[in-house]
Amino acid sequence: MATIFLIFAFSFHMDTMDFKVVNWEKANDLKNRKETKFVKQIEFNFASVFLLEDSCLLVKPLNPFGNSLIVNNHSLLEKWIEDKRFPVDESVNQFYEFNRNKLESLNSKNLILGKELLKMVYPEMETGLNDLSKERIDNAYVYLETNKKIKYYKFEFLVFVGDYIIRNSRIRDLRWAQLEVKQYLNPVHQLVLISMSDTSKFYNLEEKMFGKFNYASCQYYLNAVDEGRFRKENELQKIVRVF
Repeated sequence: MATIFLIFAFSFHMDTMDFKVVNWEKANDLKNRKETKFVKQIEFNFASVFLLEDSCLLVKPLNPFGNSLIVNNHSLLEKWIEDKRFPVDESVNQFYEFNRNKLESLNSKNLILGKELLKMVYPEMETGLNDLSKERIDNAYVYLETNKKIKYYKFEFLVFVGDYIIRNSRIRDLRWAQLEVKQYLNPVHQLVLISMSDTSKFYNLEEKMFGKFNYASCQYYLNAVDEGRFRKENELQKIVRVF
C-alpha cells in the first residue's frame, strides 16, 4: 500500500512551479534549438542536462519513450541527483516498484511465494516445490490467466518458473540477480538469471516471459536458458545484486 501511495504521490505532483514533465519529442525539440547549451551527463542514469534560453534546465533520458523534465529550481535537480531519484512515474518501472519489498527479500521469501501460489492453484494437493512438474507450472499459468489474476501474481509466477529452472537446468550454478537498466530518469530494475561462473552475463527471464511475447511454456524457458543465449552486461545494463 505504501508503494502504491508513493507512485500516486509522484504522479500527482508531476507538474509544479519547480518543474514540468514533457515527452521526449518536446524535449528533443528544445535540445536542438541553437540557444540550448549542454551542461553535463548524469552518472547514475546517463541522462543529459541542457541549459535553455530562459535559464531553465532540461533533463533528457536516453530512451525516446521516457519522460523528460524542465526544471526551474536548479538546486532541486542537484537534490534528485544526490538521492538518485527523479519525480517521474514510468510505466516500465511499475512492476519493480509494486514488488520492491518482495525483491529485496527474495532469498528468504521465494519458497514462501512458490508455496502460496501452489496452494491457490492446487488447494486440494500437498504438492511440494521439489517434486513440481513443468506441466503443473503451465497449468498454474492457465489458471492465473483464465481467472484474470496473472497481473496480480506476475512476480510470484516469475519466481515460480525461475526457481524451477534453477533447480533443473543443466547449468548447475544459476542464481537470481538484479539488473539495472540506465535508460530512463529512474533506472529500471529487472529480475534476471546469471551463472556464477561468469556473473557479467545474464538471461533476462522477466523480459522473455512478460515482454514482447506472452508466456510460452516452462519447458521452453528451461531449454532457452543456455549460456549461448546469455547477454553481456554493459555500461547501460549492469548486474547490481546477486541473490
